[in-house]
Amino acid sequence: MSSNDIIVFNILSFSYDELQYFITDQLLNHAAGDYQKGSYFNFPTTILLEDVEQTHDMFQPPNLHANLLLQLNELHLNEYEEEILTFIIDSIDERGFLTTDKQNLYQDWLQYQAAFLSAGELSYADFYRYIELVQTLEPLGIGAESVQESILIRLRHSDDCHHLLAERIVQSGWRELGNKNILKQKVKNQLTNTSEQDLNAALALIQSISPFPVSCYIEEPIKYRVPEFLLRVEADEVKIEILNESDFPFQSVLMQSSLEQENSQALNRINVIIGGIKYRTLLLRKLLELMIQRQKTFFISKNHSDLAEWDLYEISRRLNLSLSSLYRLIKDKYIKFDKKIYAFTDLLPTNTYSSGSEYIKQRISALLRENNTLTDQDITDILTNEKIKISRRTVNKYRHQL
Repeated sequence: MSSNDIIVFNILSFSYDELQYFITDQLLNHAAGDYQKGSYFNFPTTILLEDVEQTHDMFQPPNLHANLLLQLNELHLNEYEEEILTFIIDSIDERGFLTTDKQNLYQDWLQYQAAFLSAGELSYADFYRYIELVQTLEPLGIGAESVQESILIRLRHSDDCHHLLAERIVQSGWRELGNKNILKQKVKNQLTNTSEQDLNAALALIQSISPFPVSCYIEEPIKYRVPEFLLRVEADEVKIEILNESDFPFQSVLMQSSLEQENSQALNRINVIIGGIKYRTLLLRKLLELMIQRQKTFFISKNHSDLAEWDLYEISRRLNLSLSSLYRLIKDKYIKFDKKIYAFTDLLPTNTYSSGSEYIKQRISALLRENNTLTDQDITDILTNEKIKISRRTVNKYRHQL
């Protein structure tokens, strides 16, 4: 599997908010140049949880900013220093990240200082040191620009004996973190004296760190259920509408960014991300169309007893996906219907995996009716081409059960 395939594969697997973080990090660290985070680093103004609409504010970490400001009292600051640190803390969002990059934050500070303070101009180097001071507050990782930087901050403060190796992996192998085999090979090529045991320990340390600093602080982690599609019934027809387009401007930002790129490698990565996002939206829409066909009675009646069971093998075949890819596609994806939020899996009821085996048996029977001279290996090859993973021995067993 190529690195581009891995990017697309991950994009299919991401939930809405995971995809938003991924795109933000890619633009900031690999492609965006001087683009400001504020133009695309935002959540929908309304988050819907279960079947009740509630505002996003209800899910903010309790007293996060108050807790950070309280910690300033332990630093023995003068009034000017306290003003700077308070300004930086006020620029941290509810997930623990800076709302803009450090350079822009510094320019904002200069404007703020000119308007409200009489002190002399602060250099960027000194301002940056104040940001680093904020990043030492609890929870560690607060005040970073990206997930990568937040993880690095926490690794630098780790007392684990493998933290230096873990830092190097995050710095140089960030793009490959989604594929351990590729990452391990890259690290071994760069650090020839690294043992397999040390490498595995460093990777385990990285995996133990939450991507978002506030999750270390909140007693119960935030669970975002962001619907990407709205389904509504009009004259007994179910209509599909894409939600959050104004909060999900990745394609326009990426397209604009691609025009600015002179680096062909970065430009290629941007185009792969754009293609992956389009492919993800296309597959989800196709799945919704299949869902509407299968569950139309439920959408009309709004009665859960009318939900029909699904055969996931059949769905994967019609979407031209492997079954494992289908599972990843539907995981943590949500729609809004009748003022409620439904996970895709809620509308794909299947109690056991037996339906998969039944479908395979039906498919084998159909193939034999078309051509009764097919060998077990012939049938295995045909099913493999249909994205159904099955051994010749299993085909033989099912064949004798018919």
